[in-house]
Amino acid sequence: YTSDNYATWSTTQATLSLVDGRQYAVHFKSSDTAGNFSVSYSTFVWDASRPLSISTFPADGAYVSSTAWTLNGIAGTVQDPAYDDYDYHGIVPCVDRVDVGFRRLSDGKWWNVGDALFKDDENTFNIATIVTGSCTASASWVYAQAIPVSKLTSGTSYYVVARASDTSGLVETDFASGVSTFTY
Repeated sequence: YTSDNYATWSTTQATLSLVDGRQYAVHFKSSDTAGNFSVSYSTFVWDASRPLSISTFPADGAYVSSTAWTLNGIAGTVQDPAYDDYDYHGIVPCVDRVDVGFRRLSDGKWWNVGDALFKDDENTFNIATIVTGSCTASASWVYAQAIPVSKLTSGTSYYVVARASDTSGLVETDFASGVSTFTY
């Protein structure tokens, strides 16, 4: 009994082994001292997989002209592996954010969008925050207002990296793949 006729409860199932990407249902039954009861349930998909992003333009190892740079900006894809089995459970995931970083390799400086220049910066992912809001297992992202051509040096190599996060609160941490190093 609680004074407002509501109670908060929780349970911990240490022995429960949930499988990533699978849908589960939790059923609740409550009753009062008069014998009345109600039943409700909730479903969810267990998401233990961090989303993955891939930089697709500029392509890794490419030589990029000023025209291509101006027309395309920086682009990529993102996916949440826990929801690859969407056809099985039908619950739509939501990769809700992609942060992008851009580095000049000749001096190791990162593009700082606020100052509009390359500088030593501890915040690698400061070029753009792209909220996809796509709520699909995979989505494309584009940062069209990329660094101005006047800030790029011909013959210099640059590095693009993206970091995705999903609505489960998981943030990408694998930056060994899906990055792009290109020459302007």
